[in-house]
Amino acid sequence: MIKHLLLGLGLVLASLTQASSVSDALRAAATDNEQEEEFLRVDEAFQGSVARIDDKLLIRYQIAPKYYLYRDQFRLEIVDGAVGKPQFPEGILKHDEFLGEQIVYFNFVEFSVPIERAQMPFTLNITFQGCAEAGLCYPPTTREFVVDSGAPVGNAATASDIENSDVKNAGVKSSETELAERLGGDDLLWQMLLFFGLGIGLTFTPCVLPMVPIVASIIGASGQKLSTGRAFTLSFVYVQAVAIVYAALGLAVSSAGAALTGYLQSPWVIIPAIVVFVALAFSMFGAYELQLPSSLQEKLMGASNQQQGGSLLGAAVMGALSALIVSPCVSAPLTGALVYIAQSGDLLKGALTLYALGLGMGMPLMLVGMGGAKLLPKAGAWMEQVKYAFGFMLIGVAVVLVNRLIPAEFGLLSWGLFVLAVAAWLGQLSIQSAWQFWIQGLRIALLVYGVVLIIGASAGQTNPLKPLPNFAASASAGGATKTVDAHAGFKLIKTVADLEREIADANAEGKTVMLDFFADWCVACFEFADYTFPDSAVQQALANTVLLQADVTANDAADRELMARYDILGLPSILFFNEQGEELRAARVTGFMKAEPFARHINDLHNR
Repeated sequence: MIKHLLLGLGLVLASLTQASSVSDALRAAATDNEQEEEFLRVDEAFQGSVARIDDKLLIRYQIAPKYYLYRDQFRLEIVDGAVGKPQFPEGILKHDEFLGEQIVYFNFVEFSVPIERAQMPFTLNITFQGCAEAGLCYPPTTREFVVDSGAPVGNAATASDIENSDVKNAGVKSSETELAERLGGDDLLWQMLLFFGLGIGLTFTPCVLPMVPIVASIIGASGQKLSTGRAFTLSFVYVQAVAIVYAALGLAVSSAGAALTGYLQSPWVIIPAIVVFVALAFSMFGAYELQLPSSLQEKLMGASNQQQGGSLLGAAVMGALSALIVSPCVSAPLTGALVYIAQSGDLLKGALTLYALGLGMGMPLMLVGMGGAKLLPKAGAWMEQVKYAFGFMLIGVAVVLVNRLIPAEFGLLSWGLFVLAVAAWLGQLSIQSAWQFWIQGLRIALLVYGVVLIIGASAGQTNPLKPLPNFAASASAGGATKTVDAHAGFKLIKTVADLEREIADANAEGKTVMLDFFADWCVACFEFADYTFPDSAVQQALANTVLLQADVTANDAADRELMARYDILGLPSILFFNEQGEELRAARVTGFMKAEPFARHINDLHNR
């Protein structure tokens, strides 16, 4: 009984850890098919939040669809303090013919950074830079976050921003936010059904699926033949204990606040979990036998003997422990419920929805419980290998958790060593059956993959699913980025005074003015310089126009003043001024435009 209890507890642990001003912002930008593209303000496209977790900061950015952030453009600074090196997750390799290979993030990014020196409360300045896929890049933007607790603080658009806008907010939300907003509705029954369904779905994920053998161990704990009703009762008690503790967790969060979910990522939670998994794994490998003190064993065995075919008390304790050991990898449904509870303070609704989530997760387990005793195989020598398999599963969970605490390239190395260890174990298996061929084939595949992972780690790669460098992309790019003289044909200006002087001089000659805002981090600016501006039709259309260019790469005070003067959303932005020195705001071009529509756009201006 105790051995089954400990093994089941280990698997539960494994499952849990796996477990208008704004109206001006939407400039019309012609795309390849000349349809209009509406662009978001920078704080609508990239919504950030910061939470303190012990001696680290957890930074999250929700990124609007079809927008992305550059990893290497993040800069973090604590006023009168210091931060360490950020631990970024694996991003997407984006190759650009002008900027070369860049790591970018779509949809969502979360990373941590250690606090080296700070005095509470403190101000954190985050600088970031991103683009829209439609051809607009935002200038490096700095936002200020005041951190005085573990509760998240964010920089989403304020109510006044939306009030003064003709434009609806894009409503970009993470899965946790969407679930939290669903909880905010009035239909409690619908909310409970929603989370019940989500719980069923979670059962078939790596975070929960290992619970199935736990239920089987509970059902067969006494070795007696059980009726279907008795087996169902034991599994039902286990699931009820899980669901009830989840509901209690919801009540606890309401008083602790939203910061509690952030602490689940703390090393104080992750490191003890790693130690437990490694200890349980070595027990599975036969290094030692994990046993409770004899006095406690006698009490538990006594309680077990009072139950027919299995201990209801044992099932309840197992279920409660499974839920109490909170997972460091909290799933989106659970996080969404906790976020809502912390924000709304509605204890009853939060508790009931979490209870429904627990029941949903347990429904497939109860079905297993009804036939669990019948499904249990007979003991034999083969079960020693099953123990080894469970041991490697536990080591795998420990590797997952270790990867949250170490640099990504070392994480790839740890996966390589783990895969090689599994391959070595498969090599010593002696199975005289048709499965032998497939097992040896799997061993060879794992051996090759483990070597590839180690090679990738030595090359600085971080993604286990893509461990080798992108040789094909490098070859297709010719090993170098494309060079373009982006200033050719333009007269550079720096300040508002420079622009006003040049406009006056052009008007005195009876000419119009085109002002191009450029920066070397703007991909579409180079596309304009390479594909659009040199075109003969464009050159002809601009024959009576003075071409000015403001290079705002430095993003210094003069650059920011000039961009603020004309309310520049992002780059490229091209402004047109008539013979009277007035800007034709309706004629602005924001985002990339091909040569043909750009020439037609200019000719239309002249014909008005």
